[in-house]
This record gives sequence, C-alpha cells and structure tokens, in this order.
Amino acid sequence: MKSFSMWMKWSWRDLRSRWVQVVVIALIIALGVGAYSGLSSMTRWRKITADNAYESLNMYDLRVELADGSAVARGSMLAVAASADSAGVVAQAEERLRVPTQVATTTPDGEVVVRGTVIGVPLDAGGPSVNALFPKDGRPLDETDIAQPNALLERNFAVYYDLPAEGTLTLSGGQQVDYVGHALTPEFFMVIADGGGFFAQASFAAVFTSLETAGDLAGLPNAVNDLVLTLEPGADRAALESDLAAAFETGLPDVGVVISTKEDDPAHSLTYEDIEGDQQFFNIVAFLILAGSAAAAVNLTARMVDQTRREIGISMALGVKRFWIALRPMLMGVQIALLGVVLGVLIGWGIAAAMRGLLESFLPMPEWLTPTQWDVFLTAALVGLIIPLVAVTIPVWRAIRVAPVDAIRTGHLASRGGGLAPLVKKIHMPGDTFAQMPVRNVLRAPRRGLLTALGIGATIAVLVMLVAAIDSFFGAIEKGGEEASGGIPDRVIVEMDSVYPAAGGPVGVVLASPLITEGEATLRVGGELGTGDRAIEASVEFVDWQDGLFRPDVVEGSTPGAEPGIVIAPKAADDLEVGVGDKLTVRLPRRTGPVSFALESMDLTVTGINGHPFRSVAYMSTEQAALLGLEGTANVVSVVATDGVETGDLQAEFLRIGEVTSVQRADAMARLMEDLMAQFVGIFQLLQIVVLILAALIAFNAASIAVDERRREHATLFASGIRRRTVVRMLVTSWSFEKV
Repeated sequence: MKSFSMWMKWSWRDLRSRWVQVVVIALIIALGVGAYSGLSSMTRWRKITADNAYESLNMYDLRVELADGSAVARGSMLAVAASADSAGVVAQAEERLRVPTQVATTTPDGEVVVRGTVIGVPLDAGGPSVNALFPKDGRPLDETDIAQPNALLERNFAVYYDLPAEGTLTLSGGQQVDYVGHALTPEFFMVIADGGGFFAQASFAAVFTSLETAGDLAGLPNAVNDLVLTLEPGADRAALESDLAAAFETGLPDVGVVISTKEDDPAHSLTYEDIEGDQQFFNIVAFLILAGSAAAAVNLTARMVDQTRREIGISMALGVKRFWIALRPMLMGVQIALLGVVLGVLIGWGIAAAMRGLLESFLPMPEWLTPTQWDVFLTAALVGLIIPLVAVTIPVWRAIRVAPVDAIRTGHLASRGGGLAPLVKKIHMPGDTFAQMPVRNVLRAPRRGLLTALGIGATIAVLVMLVAAIDSFFGAIEKGGEEASGGIPDRVIVEMDSVYPAAGGPVGVVLASPLITEGEATLRVGGELGTGDRAIEASVEFVDWQDGLFRPDVVEGSTPGAEPGIVIAPKAADDLEVGVGDKLTVRLPRRTGPVSFALESMDLTVTGINGHPFRSVAYMSTEQAALLGLEGTANVVSVVATDGVETGDLQAEFLRIGEVTSVQRADAMARLMEDLMAQFVGIFQLLQIVVLILAALIAFNAASIAVDERRREHATLFASGIRRRTVVRMLVTSWSFEKV
C-alpha cells in the first residue's frame, strides 16, 4: 500500500508537470464523449416525444377524405362507414369539415395574410376525441362554443408570429372569428406545404372551430367532407380500408374518396423520417468526432508517455519491478480518462439541452420527454475510459521490453527503429539539411503522424459535412423559389376555394382588378402518382406551355404534346423509379356534380422532368383538363402587380372576395423556408463550434508535445550557433508536414 501511495504521488507529479497537456487531452476526450452522447440522446428524445404525442392525442388510424371540392350532409359519411363489412373493429369515428381560406391577423410586426384552412370539429361530446386538440395558452373549446364565432389557432403559426393567447382572425370574404387559445394537434406537429416543403408554419394557419361554425363560414351548413377513425387493438387495418372503399363506392357513388392511414399523413411521416434522417446524419457526425478525438487522444497520450521513457530505463537499471514501472504511467492515464469522462458527460448534457431548446422552438409538442439515456452515456464513457488506457499501455509495454541502456540512451525514440526515415536518404529532397530534418523526424514515427492526421482529418470531414448540409438546404430552397416564380420574380398566386369559370365569377373579378397588369387563370388539383405498389401525393397544375404567363422549365425530355402526358419532379421520378417515356398511373378528381368529384385513374406518359426540388409538384397541359370535365375552369390565378403595388395591397384587395383562399408571391414559400432554415442552422453552428474547438485542441497539444520532445535537440542546435529562426522554421515544417 505504501508503494502504491508513492507511485500515486509520482503520477500526480507527472500530471502537474504537464498540466496543460493533460487538460487539453482530457478536453479532447470530453468533446468526443460529449458530442456522441449529446447527439444520440437528442434523436431518442424526439422519438419518445413523438410516440407519446400521437398516442395521447389519439391520432386517427384511417382517414376518409372526399375529393377536392366535394361535401355531403352531416351523418352521411358515418352512416356509410357503419355499413362496411368490418365496421365492428372501429373504436371511434368523427366527421369534420375542412374549408380552405385566407387568414389575416395582426402580429407584433404588423399585418400578415397567409393561406389557411378552417377545420370544423364536433364539440357536442366535449371536443374531438380523434385527433384531439391540446390547448396551449388560452382556453379549450367546449359545448358553449357550438355555432359561435370562436376558434383555436394552430400553435406553430402562433409561435412563429408571436401571437397572444387571444385575438381576432379575418377569413376570406372579410368574415371574422375570435380565437380563444392556441392548440396542438397530430396533423400539424410539423406543418407541410402543398409543394412538399416542411416548416411551413410561417405561410399556413389552421383554425379549429365547431362543425356548425365552419359550415356557416363556408356557406355549407350541415355539411362534412372528412372522416377520421381509430381502430380496436389488433384490428386488421388493411381489411377495414378495403371494406370502407367498397362501402363508399356503393353509398356515395358520385363522390370520390381518398382513404389514407396515419403513416400516409405528410406531417406524421415526415416527423419520423426527419428523426431517422437526423439520427443517421448525427450518428456519422458523432462517430467522426469521437473517432477524431480517440485518434488524437491515443496519439497525444502515447507521446506524453514516451517523454518518460528515459525515466523508465533508469528505473529498470536500478532493479525496480516492471509492474511498478508500468503502474506510474498507467495511473496517469486513468486519471486523464476520469477527468475526460466527467467533463464529457457534462458537455453531453449541455449539448443535448441546447439541441432540445432548438428543437422545441421548431417542433412544439404537448410534452417534451427527455429522460437521461444512460446506455448512451455509459457507452460514451467507456470509450472515453478505454482511450487513454490503450494510449498508455502501448508505449509502456514497448518501453519495458527493451534493454534499460537502450531506453536511457535514445529517449523518446527508443526501440522505434528507423521507421520510414531511411527513405529520406534514398529520395532527393530539395533544401538543405535543416529543411530535411523535420521530414526525417516525422518519418521516424509514421504511426504517430498518421494518428495525428486522422484526428485532424476527422474534424475536417465533419466540418465539410456540416457546410455541405447547410449549402444543400439553402440550395434546394433557392431552386424551389426559382422554379416557383417561373422566371417572373414578382408573380403572385391567387388561389380559390373551388373551381370556377375561367372567364367569370370570382376569377373574373381578380383578372379585372386595376391593381394588376397581367393575369392568367389556371387549374391546379391534388392527386396521386403511382407505379405498381409505389404512390406519392402530388399537386398537378395544368399549364399553357405555348402562350402561358407561367411556363415551368423542363430539364429533361419535353412538354406534353397532343397526347396526354405529365411532367414530374426529379425526386418523384426517383421515388417512383420512372423516367422520360415511362408510364404513370395518375389519380385526379373528375367533376360529377356542383359539389361532388370522383377520382379518375388514368395512365399517362412521363414526357419530361421539371427541375423543382419538391417531389409533389407536377404539370400537365391545359387541354388535358377536359379529361376531368374541368375544361374552361380555374382555381388559381397568376397575376403581376401594377408598378408600385405591393403583395400586401393585393392581399387586402382580394381578402374581401370570399372565394379567394390565398394571395402569396410565387416564391413566398421559399423565402419563408429560408428564414426558418436560417434559424435551424443554429444546430449546425453549435456542432461547428464543438468541432473547431476540438481541432484547435488537437493542433495545440500536438505542437506542444512536439516542442517538448525536442528540447534537448533544440538546445544542441542553439549551442552550435544555429539561428533561432532556423529552428522555428524546422518546428513549423515538422508540425505542418505531420498534419498534412
């Protein structure tokens, strides 16, 4: 015990004598441990929180939507669903009314007008039980709000614009409702744009109110167009889906329906896809940081132990047992490991907390569950403990196996052999002897140089990945804005709540406005693109490719000709595994009555690929609207404002038209996403700071140890009359060559 105490004191002396190097190595280990544990914990938190949120708010298992523009009498959809053969497995079912609209409100920064939807939900049983509303700020809706102009405002939109708990909203046609609180609901944990973009909370507002109020606002009293269902545990969802399709085909033959699962919901799927995608990305980042720190720590700790080789040789010459000789540096390695792990756990908690704060601001959830991921921290801690021990064991084992006289005579280079240094003699190198000496020093210990290069190389790789990811995000957003504008930067899109004659009605009112110089009425419908068992949702716009105001670019293939065809986005082509000339099955709504549409399936040739970065954007020719019985109709008007007229002026002008649901610049979504992503980049900036600190610590300690190793050599050079700048040049050259 006395001997152990003595060796402990000696190890402490060693640590104190090199305290700067010790602290830096511990910090390198800590950053690797902290980054791994912090990043891995974050993605687990998101998965746990999302699972809890969807379960607690009872998200639907199946959803039945009527085709765009369709509506039926209240109770009709429930009755048809009840007639399905396997209706007995349904646990809960509720009808809703979804109505597109404009939403205008006053924010702390002024007036804002965005596209939105009014969602009428049943309140007669205490509020919706399927896709329940979780109130945040303000009060919930109850039976007293039935048929009253009261509503809840979707939380993401409210948070983005810093809206109070209560306020007034102006909807299409100048109708007003009072919102009494903010609400979260499973369908909008993540707000998805029609074009496929996420983080669309800045440009979209969902307004929840009673079924009765929604019907009054839309001029559709006692009407519904949406049905959500949950199933009993263990129920055959696929069988019920098939039975519902058959029941609605029989019960409502003139109305098309789309039956989807919660996994088909874009917000639900993207929430989990985003978690998985982030997990993979952050796993790579965490691994590279941990690998870089491990390589650097092994190298630096080993080099620090090498500096004691002379003392090891003297101890062996004095007859000290090899166990006690090895114990001293091993104790030093254990203490460095413990210091690094403790700091790493603290850094990991700090990184995870910072990440959680950033995510909470982007993804409001009813409750964020952040239990400590002990297995993750334990794994990282074990790696942090092993790294210095391995780093110490290797040089100590190498040192105690040589003859004492060799260890004493050659110092830190004992028993290394010549390494690759003999190559210097065989290869003609430019410069004088002093220029060649740094290269010789590096080549005498190639393993050491390789580990240092791996440490710094890993950090550089992480930095490149982070910069590339940021550039990719903003590149996609910029490309989306360019494609949406169609070469007309000031193009404004006016959307309608249904289809109308292209030359009259509300479309004619918009086209006749004195605030615009040009206008074009077009048709845009929601549908589905599929091949075999693959299918994606799509927004299909019918375009006048010859003389239209808006003509999308075709980067591959050509525009549709006389024969029906379709132009799709590159991501859609990849997802569906099709190219120019291949066939697609396209399902689009075909008019069957004033407020009824059936879904029509048709096989179309992919004539071209558009450059839009969002997969759900597709285009057909105006003439092909006849396939849907919609020739001569429009629900979108592209306009160019008169000089001096701003988008806000157009929004104020068209807000009074009840049929108008949105007035936005064509590139508005790209601009808003760019602003949001600029905030989201904070996560990557945090990682960049961690990586830069790690790289600086590795470089500093490598240079510091390199100087210490050659103190005797430098002293000899100074004594020989070598100028100081020559020695400094040798040091810089050696260090730089090692990093390269």
